[in-house]
Amino acid sequence: MKKVSNEDNELEEIRQHYRMVIKEKREAEEKRREEEQKRIQEENERRREHDIILQTEEMRSQLEAGLEEKWRKQTKQAEEAAAAAKSKAEEAKAKAEEAEANAEEARAKIEQTRMKALKAKASASGPRKRRRQVSSTESESEETSDIGDETDTRDSEEELRRTIKRLREKREEKRTGRIKKTGKGKQAKTKTNTSENNVPTTKRGECSRARKKKRCNRDDEDDVMRNANDMGGDYKETGVRFNDCRRSPRVGGLRFGMPSEVKMSRGMSQEPRWRRVIRTWPLSASREGIIDYCLSTQKILSSKKVLILRKLCQKKGIKDTKKPEMVDALAREQVKLAYEGFEDNDEQREMSEMAEANLGEDLYEQEKRGTRSSVNTVRSVLQRWREHLSNADTDTIGSSPKLYRWMRHFGKETFLIVPLRHADEAHDRAMEKHLIRDFSPILNTCNNKTMNNGVKKSKRKGRRERRKLNRTAQKVKNLVSFSRSGTNAKRVSAMKWLEEEWKKEAKGERRMVFHGGEVWSDGWKKVKRLFGMTKVRINGQVNTMAKAKGELRQGATATIIEIVKTKTTTARYLQELRGMLKRPFEFKKLTLGNTNQLVGMYRAAVLFGDKKTKNDVRLKIDRAIRRKNGAGVRKRVVVKVRYDRRIVKNKIRAATEGVVEKRVEDMAIAKSKIQIMWRKNRTVGEIIYNHRKHANVGKQQCACRGTGLPTKGGHVLTRFSDLEGIPAFMKNAKNVTSQSQETWEEGKVATWARRFRGMVLAPIDWNQGDTAVICPVIYRHAFGKTFVWNSDYVVVREEEQRILQTARQKFEQADLQKIARWKTDDRIGQACVISKDKDLSRWRPIAPTDNDPASLAQKRVAKALQCLHYLIKMFPTEQSFYLNAIQELPGRLETTQRRFTEMGCTGVEGRCYDIKDMFTKIPHEAVRKAIWQMLLWYANRGWKQVKVSRRGKLCTISKTRKMADGYVGLQFEQLFSMVNYDLDHAYIKCGEIVTRQASEIPMGKSSSPTLATITCAMAEFNCLRGLGSDRKLVAGWRIVDDITVIVGNRGGGEEHGREDTGSLFRDLENCYDKNPSLVRKDADRDWWHFLGGTIYLMQQHRRLLYVPDTKNQASLREEERLRFQTMQDFASYSEKRSKKSTLAATLKRLWPSTSCQVLVVSSIAYALWEANLRVYAPEVSLGALAKLVKVADDQNLRRLWQVLSLTFGEKRRRREEGKGKTGVEY
Repeated sequence: MKKVSNEDNELEEIRQHYRMVIKEKREAEEKRREEEQKRIQEENERRREHDIILQTEEMRSQLEAGLEEKWRKQTKQAEEAAAAAKSKAEEAKAKAEEAEANAEEARAKIEQTRMKALKAKASASGPRKRRRQVSSTESESEETSDIGDETDTRDSEEELRRTIKRLREKREEKRTGRIKKTGKGKQAKTKTNTSENNVPTTKRGECSRARKKKRCNRDDEDDVMRNANDMGGDYKETGVRFNDCRRSPRVGGLRFGMPSEVKMSRGMSQEPRWRRVIRTWPLSASREGIIDYCLSTQKILSSKKVLILRKLCQKKGIKDTKKPEMVDALAREQVKLAYEGFEDNDEQREMSEMAEANLGEDLYEQEKRGTRSSVNTVRSVLQRWREHLSNADTDTIGSSPKLYRWMRHFGKETFLIVPLRHADEAHDRAMEKHLIRDFSPILNTCNNKTMNNGVKKSKRKGRRERRKLNRTAQKVKNLVSFSRSGTNAKRVSAMKWLEEEWKKEAKGERRMVFHGGEVWSDGWKKVKRLFGMTKVRINGQVNTMAKAKGELRQGATATIIEIVKTKTTTARYLQELRGMLKRPFEFKKLTLGNTNQLVGMYRAAVLFGDKKTKNDVRLKIDRAIRRKNGAGVRKRVVVKVRYDRRIVKNKIRAATEGVVEKRVEDMAIAKSKIQIMWRKNRTVGEIIYNHRKHANVGKQQCACRGTGLPTKGGHVLTRFSDLEGIPAFMKNAKNVTSQSQETWEEGKVATWARRFRGMVLAPIDWNQGDTAVICPVIYRHAFGKTFVWNSDYVVVREEEQRILQTARQKFEQADLQKIARWKTDDRIGQACVISKDKDLSRWRPIAPTDNDPASLAQKRVAKALQCLHYLIKMFPTEQSFYLNAIQELPGRLETTQRRFTEMGCTGVEGRCYDIKDMFTKIPHEAVRKAIWQMLLWYANRGWKQVKVSRRGKLCTISKTRKMADGYVGLQFEQLFSMVNYDLDHAYIKCGEIVTRQASEIPMGKSSSPTLATITCAMAEFNCLRGLGSDRKLVAGWRIVDDITVIVGNRGGGEEHGREDTGSLFRDLENCYDKNPSLVRKDADRDWWHFLGGTIYLMQQHRRLLYVPDTKNQASLREEERLRFQTMQDFASYSEKRSKKSTLAATLKRLWPSTSCQVLVVSSIAYALWEANLRVYAPEVSLGALAKLVKVADDQNLRRLWQVLSLTFGEKRRRREEGKGKTGVEY
């Protein structure tokens, strides 16, 4: 019994313990449930509070946007009312001026009537007797009172207008009558004695029509732009034009700068060069005219430089001497050319011409010797010319109907008669050569062999016929060998030895012993083609190697005097193209060559260093090929194939060539037109991103509950790199998927992304490879706050098609279709927002304009502005912080360091700034003013347009309005008009709502970065120009919104100028527009991060260093992980060659971008570490590094390559050993 009781007690204790455990478990579960409910309740409260905050902020944004829109409308109405009032005031003022003019006309009429009455009364008294007074004071008062009474009776507005009309008609009749008179009498005396009137309007034998046209004058009222200050002109000033003429256009001949008309009388924009030359010749044939012309010619030539005079002397065949002698000789030649055949009077001319007509040669003899003669009459040249001018004024057919028709069409002032016959044939030939050289080579018809009198060259027999004649028995042929005199080492390859010796020294003598043989190892044709002109001396006779072939084959001792290498086909083509550039008319002969030669020239044109020259030559060759075959070589057949490892490119090329051969007859064109390109498969980001679907302000449902993702403010806001369990392939959105089962395919990626259903997946700014996970509620609020509820955007209450029609009308009214045509099939872009990398709660607006109808015009204007902005380096270097590329920074740092050392600076101080909200804070007026000032700066220096290439990125700036093949000419007025159009028509679609950006720089347009950069550059220019001598103490560099400024300090108080560096920094900080904020980033240190690198200020040695970094360098050093996805992983489904080239380009970009080569080695090592973490094969990483070592030839890089090679080799060896032992690869 006792045992039973003990067992019962123990069982009861177990039961009691079990009950206690269950109770504790239930209490823990209840506590956990209460805590979970409390946590959920707190999270819901936070979410509710956050939603209330978002709703409040949304309401405030909407109210602000409404108030801003209302204020904008009221301002517009006030401006319209002010403009209407101003127009009314101007209209009233014009009416008052008109009334005053009418009154003045009436007073003038009264005075004229009074004077007529006085004259009539004086004439009635008779001329024989002189009275004391013509009229007394009483008679005058009576007459004026009578006239006043008469005018009072007709003082109506109708009568006054009739009177004014009659007076104007009488005045016009008097003026026309005065013009018809010979100039005698009082009217000739009324001319003012000015410098313009002293110059004769027309000369003997010259038409006066050209004098009636307006000459180009610098002091003209239309040239306001050129008389304005460089940067002080107001961009709102009326009547100002960029491209007013500065000087007379270029003339031919000696280019004496004599005035000539740019446009012809019938509106012709251009005229032939020979007419411009003829119009510059003098027309006065008197002795005084010859003396004046000689003196003016000497004066003009004396102002030329010696180099120009030497070129003119070479052209005229005059010996180069001292400048005065060259001036006299050139003036004598020009006067002789201008006045040859003219005498002082008509009688002498007639006698001389009769003598020239009777030189003993008839017309048949003249034609036989090939000399053209325009003197075929006994009358003087001026008499014949007067007859031509009179016939041209009428519709007479005459003896030269074509000449008269041309004179009526182009104007008589563009023609001049020139004597061609001279004393003897030598002078005739010289004159004809001059005219042919200056006017047109087509005039050269002398001594041309025709088909009838040409000598036919005998043809060489063909290869088959020659083989039949020299057919012998087949036998083994010995090779020609040779050795240097005094050595026994024989050589067989003559071409290789000649190439080596030619590189060493071409003109040294070499004694060689040739042994007998029949065949040359390199082939005699190749040896002859490359080194056939080499000079060889055999038995005392000097001959070329091509002619000494037989003696060398038989065996002889020869001395190589000079090795001459013949140019290759490419070099020969290049030389021909250079000659064509010197003689442009030879480009017309390109069509005479075969297609292979033209294609070879087209490829050889790549070797031209100047891009513009290369492009022009290629265009002309392509035009010749198209004329010859109907198909050009510039346009290529591009075959795009989706990448697959199983596809062979060569097979695709062969199949494409077969298709093209059926369409194009010439194989040279067919093969050069084909290009095979891989199309990349869809990336991870292209598959999983859905942020554009959520880019609207419609109602969104929160899907954050139960996801287990990190939240911020009660809503999910995180990124893939911070989450656990994300596959490495999915962490990098740049990885390319495949269409097979080899790696991650598209379907697999889409299936995996379904676990984030209901969330917004979007890229991250400045880290496009990473992916942000965002709650739809937060994304909706960010999108609405950025675009729809923003006061900078105005909601347009019209349909999209109507908006585009209005924009097209404005586009055509501004005459912008000359830049590029309006695309009719495009539409307004869809806006969205993405998170920033430093803070996911901050947002970057994205407004794409790829489908904008005016996108082509915007791209061309952006390239033109970028060209002008790049050419801002024509500004003084010390007056702008503009930096075109980071590769220029090391050189700029060295220049600044040298300048500070020369100025004796004892220390330097630097700061780094960032312009926050650069694109969203700069107003339109600041942008317009900056663009206007920059264009004004160029216009004041004679530049007139920017030529933008239709293909490629080539841009040039020109001082003429001439057009070029393959280019679009953009004048400065068109650039400014296009900028205004972009600022006023920045439309963007926000879901179903269309908005217009009313202020700040338009987002997403091609010209947006350039406009922002130019605005800051002009602000810097205006600020630095006012620093005076302290400007040399300031150095700065800026790329877009990142700025670094360094100021030198010489010490010594105020005696060297403003030495207070703080005041200089304050002036520079205040130079920009007030709206964007300038944030300092250096934190008072002597080093800071700038444009992906680090700048160091070394005070002790006064050195400035810049060392570039990789984006993942800090994360690798501190956390040993990759934060930024800068390139694809090695598992990405793309070509291995593209991955290797990407890594090699990264290394090559780091090496030249530093001012200390030793310090950049660590950055290169970090880049290779990043490639290793992305599982790049060792041969790929080491291959990219080996390319850099080969190019740089640096000892430190070579050691790094050796160490890494040993490391990777040891790892590979261990991996192979482990795989051999265990059979498993690890």
